[in-house]
Amino acid sequence: MQCFCLCQSWVEDTGIILGHPAWGKESEVKDTELYAALLRLGAPWVVREVRLDVAAERVDVWIEEATGARWSCPECGQGSPVYDHAEERVWRHLDSCDCRTFLHARLPRVKCREHGIRQVRASWASPGSQFSLRMESRLIDTLKECDVTGVTRLTGTSWDEAWGIVEVRRDKPAWSRECKSHTGKA
Repeated sequence: MQCFCLCQSWVEDTGIILGHPAWGKESEVKDTELYAALLRLGAPWVVREVRLDVAAERVDVWIEEATGARWSCPECGQGSPVYDHAEERVWRHLDSCDCRTFLHARLPRVKCREHGIRQVRASWASPGSQFSLRMESRLIDTLKECDVTGVTRLTGTSWDEAWGIVEVRRDKPAWSRECKSHTGKA
């Protein structure tokens, strides 16, 4: 799939400029490059594939490690070889043009001499979360403005998914009095 950008986007990490011919830049952009830029993915991650299902209003993005990627133990930071890859996980991300967007990845597991086998953390999500960090942030911001039922209507999440953010994040510094007043939980 090829995408044609109508706006200019600059990604600091990679220095990629996606543009329009009038700006003197190449206008034809691969969907994988577009999503890598939008997700602000840097080494060692790359977007392998993007699938758009217009009828289902859904975009699926597959992320994988770049060839030759080097990994460190998430506990101690010591360089460690890849042991294997976990089963594919899926994270809900911010919508793309009214299409629900899902990120897919099989995260590498490394074999550390000190800690044994440990799973590498996804740079786009908190450990154990079913949402990307940006989607979590949007849900928290929306929870600050309305009740859980309103959040479900605005974000297309289930009540349990939205409440799960309340349960996980309520003791975190980002959780404000405004948000607590809408949920009724201190």
